[in-house]
Amino acid sequence: DNGGTTTASTCSSSTLDRDVDAGTCVQSASDAKWYECDGGAWAPRASSAGCATAFGFCNSATLGSKQPPRTCVQAASNGTWYQCNGQGWVSPVSVASGEGPIGDCSTMHPL
Repeated sequence: DNGGTTTASTCSSSTLDRDVDAGTCVQSASDAKWYECDGGAWAPRASSAGCATAFGFCNSATLGSKQPPRTCVQAASNGTWYQCNGQGWVSPVSVASGEGPIGDCSTMHPL
């Protein structure tokens, strides 16, 4: 008996650097494939269709490539730092601490 509490419905995501709930889909930073948290384990998926919540790569015009969630990029268009939050690019990003709206930047790409 584990005291009546369980964490089996959550999964640890290295891409997001935190635990996520069952039904959450993440496009993995390591292989760019989609996985869904299902009963405490990651199950491969063809896409994010049907996921309760999804965190995917963001297209970076500055870098000319898609970047995984938590990536921080200084935009060539305006010099502002943004972080990929799994749905799009968001700010602010603290360059000093290397943190953005969804946590620590996994990588930082200055101009």
